[in-house]
Amino acid sequence: DRNLNNIPEIPIIGINKLSAAIILASAGTDSEEKFQEWESTGYFKSEEFICKISLNFVGIFDGITSENFHFVFREELIPKNEMRALVDVNEKSVRFILDLFKQEQVVWEKSFAAYFRDYDSKLFYLQHWGQGFSFEGGTFIIYDGKTPDFELAAHENTHTLISTN
Repeated sequence: DRNLNNIPEIPIIGINKLSAAIILASAGTDSEEKFQEWESTGYFKSEEFICKISLNFVGIFDGITSENFHFVFREELIPKNEMRALVDVNEKSVRFILDLFKQEQVVWEKSFAAYFRDYDSKLFYLQHWGQGFSFEGGTFIIYDGKTPDFELAAHENTHTLISTN
């Protein structure tokens, strides 16, 4: 008994035939021969090629801009009202860490932050496993639908503050 509701969301990468031919050629495979094999058998077998390619994925995200951040998220996975609570937690964390480092006269610069609903999607975009990750490109955090995590936001935003100062 298969329950189709239990199938996880899996990112799919689609490429056209010309791009596939280039990838196959870079691995030393005759693309026309491979295409004919796939068409005649109707079977595609996954293979590991000895070649390297560089891919850049651009996701379609919703956004909220606040005083100190530009947040991106997927509204179908993180409802806007929950995202607004995450925005508030991050703004509160910035006030907290700025007050903590007041003597050092640090400056906060508006920052990019992305929230993901699960580890798989964060891993897909960043190749980083973990609940939070902060570097000069921004802050990337998992939100599992539980209470917004002030401690995690403060931790990751402290990385951002220190790297910009």
